[in-house]
Parts: sequence; structure tokens; C-alpha cells
Amino acid sequence: MKVKQISEINIPPDFQSTLDDNEKLIWADKPTLIPYIASNIWHNIIFLGFAMYVILSTWGAHRNSGSGNVDIFIYLVPGFILFMGGRGILSAIFSYSNTIYAYSARRVIIRTGFIGIDYLTIDYDKIADTEVTVNLFEKMYGVGTVKFSTGAKDSKGNMLYQQFTSIKNPYEVFKELKQVTVDVKTDYNYPNALRPEKNPGYKSEYDPE
Repeated sequence: MKVKQISEINIPPDFQSTLDDNEKLIWADKPTLIPYIASNIWHNIIFLGFAMYVILSTWGAHRNSGSGNVDIFIYLVPGFILFMGGRGILSAIFSYSNTIYAYSARRVIIRTGFIGIDYLTIDYDKIADTEVTVNLFEKMYGVGTVKFSTGAKDSKGNMLYQQFTSIKNPYEVFKELKQVTVDVKTDYNYPNALRPEKNPGYKSEYDPE
């Protein structure tokens, strides 16, 4: 797998300033534009369609009734859904230029943001699960999404994931990220200076006999 160099994806100065001293990026890239936006807005489009249907149906029924009174409260819920759906679409479009995914020998870094710039970093010892998925939009462009979890769950008990959305070479990135996670976790628990030359526990093969 070819690791992206900083000059290739034009990493901005504010990203550089978040790196620790002597911290070097192993991989960094931007998502692919069209599948990134499509993956983030399809559910908003459904909400928008539903909200518009309710608003137009309600308006049509009121018009046919001949009533002169308009109950504005009827439109509050679909209006709110319409607002949130539109906001989600604009967020996906305008956050693209701010989005960069990366990982170093120390942590995972996600840079994104709709209006301002937001950074999320996850140390490797916090990563509990990693997976790769490819949706319909991503398959069309040969990209995919790498998801990772710290083990946190929502109020319904569902696992919460952070992710690199619509990136190139998703399976290669997935395999390398998993390997880096294992290596760093192992080094946390058993630093290089304390390892014997032959360590039967690290990188050993399972043998049931």
C-alpha cells in the first residue's frame, strides 16, 4: 500500500500543529468527494422527502377545506425535520474541504468541521474494535469506510463508531491500522527494551496441540 505523503494531500498548518514532537504520520488521506457526500446525505434526503410530503399534504387538505384559519403548529414537526435534513446535507457538502483522516504511530486523527475546524484523536489503547464496510455509493467508486470503536455504547446498547468515510484502499488501510493497533498495544504492555529476543507470546501462531 502506498502511504500518502503530506505534500500529496496538502495537510494544512493547523493539522501540523496538533502533532506531538517527533510524531510522524503513517497514513493520511481525504475522502473521495461524491461517495463521501452521498453516504452522508441519503438519509437526510429521505427525511426531506417525508417532511415535504407531510407539509404539502397538510397544506392541500387545508386549502380544500376552505377554512381561513391556519394552524401553524401542524407544520412545526415537519418544518423541524425539513430544517434538520437540509442542515445535514449542507454539513456534508461544506465539511468535505475540512476533512482529513490520518493515523500516526501514536494515535488516530480525524479533522473535520462544517463551520469551524474540529479534531478528534483516539489513542490506540482505546480502540476495541475495527471493521471495514463498503456501501452502494462507495462500491461504484472503489472506496470504502473503516470504522473503529472505543467500546462506548449509546443509550440503547449499540456500539458507537468513529470512521474514515469513503477512503481509497479501504481494506489495505484496515489491515495496516489493525496491525499498528496491535503493535502499539503490545508495546504499551511489554516495551521493546524489556522484550526477550524470543517472545513466544507476541506474534505467535495458535497451535491447539
